[in-house]
Amino acid sequence: MAGNGTPGRGKLAAIGGGGLARSIDRGPAFVPMQANQRLAQERAVIAIERALEARRNRVRLSQVEIAPIQWIVIVVLAVLILTTIAFVHIASRVIRQRSPSV
Repeated sequence: MAGNGTPGRGKLAAIGGGGLARSIDRGPAFVPMQANQRLAQERAVIAIERALEARRNRVRLSQVEIAPIQWIVIVVLAVLILTTIAFVHIASRVIRQRSPSV
């Protein structure tokens, strides 16, 4: 981590989030003269922090691996869904064949 006090900023800069991290450092350098400027500055900092957190979450999520048992469950569920669809279509065909034509 970088020694600037924000957790994860060093790693974030390494994955391409350096621009957002720098903008948090530069944002407070602007001294607001009016209340609306101060409010805009606070909202900008909050928006940048949210963007940084979303980026961290996307990176974390991209590194998640699915366990083999989860793949097995996914495949079994897919087979069950396809089997259910097949039975529904077979049943509707049988019902149509057995009913008298109108």
